[in-house]
Amino acid sequence: GRFKQEQDNITAALDRTLVADPDRAIALCLAVARFWRYAFWYRLAIPYFIRVLALAEKRNISGELLALLHQALGHAYEFVDEYVTARIYHQKHYAYQCFQREERVRAGDEEGALQPLKRSIAGALNNLGNLFYGEGQLDEAQQHYHEALTINRAIGNEDWEARNLYGLYLVCRRRGLSSDDADERVIFLELAQEYAQKGVAICRRLQLNYHLSYQLQAQASLLSLLGQQDRALPLMAEGFALSGTLEHWQTVCRFLVCYEYQAVQERRWEEAAQFQGSVQSLRQRWDVGMLYDDQHLRPQVNLPELLGQERYDLLYQAGFHASLDSLKTLATRMHEAPERQRQVH
Repeated sequence: GRFKQEQDNITAALDRTLVADPDRAIALCLAVARFWRYAFWYRLAIPYFIRVLALAEKRNISGELLALLHQALGHAYEFVDEYVTARIYHQKHYAYQCFQREERVRAGDEEGALQPLKRSIAGALNNLGNLFYGEGQLDEAQQHYHEALTINRAIGNEDWEARNLYGLYLVCRRRGLSSDDADERVIFLELAQEYAQKGVAICRRLQLNYHLSYQLQAQASLLSLLGQQDRALPLMAEGFALSGTLEHWQTVCRFLVCYEYQAVQERRWEEAAQFQGSVQSLRQRWDVGMLYDDQHLRPQVNLPELLGQERYDLLYQAGFHASLDSLKTLATRMHEAPERQRQVH
C-alpha cells in the first residue's frame, strides 16, 4: 500500500545520498525516523541508521545531531526487542544531554533557560526505564522512572509526568503479580493502582486523549486481574472510545476477553462462544501470549454443555475465522451495546 510505496522512495533516496551527499543522508535518516516508527519498519531501518551513524562519526558532525542519531537507533533496537543494544545507544544520548546541562550551568545559564534540556534528560531517563523494564531489571527501571518523575514534577512537565507514572505502574504491577508473598503482592498491586489513578487524573485534566486511552486500559486490566470486572469494563470501554481506532491486536484481544466475560454474566451464551473463538484466533495468529492471564477474567462456565457441543463448535469456529476488521467492528458494536437494554435469557 501507501506505506510500502513511501518506503521504497525513502530507501532509494538514502541509497543515493549515502554515496553522493552524506550530509543530506544524515538529515534524511533523522527526518524519516518517525515514519519508520509508525510503519513498524525498524528492522528495515536499522541497517540505514548504522550506515548513517558511521558516516556521521567520520564527518565530525555536531554532538547534538550525533545524540539524535543515538536516540533514533536506540528506539529502533527497542522496537525489535533488542533491549541491551538499545540501552547502549540510549545511554549515549542521555550522557550527551547531561554533558550539555553541565556545560550550560558552567556558562551561567539561568534555571528557566535549562528547562528544555531538563525535559530532554527526563525523557532519556524514561526511555532507559522502559529498556530496563523490558529486560526485567525492575529495580533499575523503577529508579529511572522515579528520577524522570522528579525532574518532570519540578519543571511542571505534566504530560511526561503521566508517562513516568505509567512506567511505575508497570513495575509495581509486575512485582505484585510475580510475588509469592501474599502481603507483598497486595502492597505492590495497590501501589500500581495508585500510580494508574494519578496518571489517569493528569491525562483527564490535560485532555491527553491518546495517553488517557492506554492508561485507562492499563487500569482496567489490573482491576480485571483483581477480579473487579464491574469496575474494569467501564474504564476499558472509555479507553477504546477515546482511542478512535482498534489497531493493535492486544487491544482488540483484551477488549473481546472483557466482553466475553460480560456476555457470560448476562447469559448470552452464543456471543460468549464466538468471543472465545475470536480470542483464541488472535492469540494463535500472533503466536504470543496475552499480556495478562485471561483466566482471571473468564467465569467458570461450560459453554459446550450449555449450548450443546455441535452448536458451540459452530459458533466458536465462526469467531475463530472472523477477519480482524470484523473483530474491530464487533468490539465497537459491543462498546455501544450497554447503551441499549439487552434482554437476559
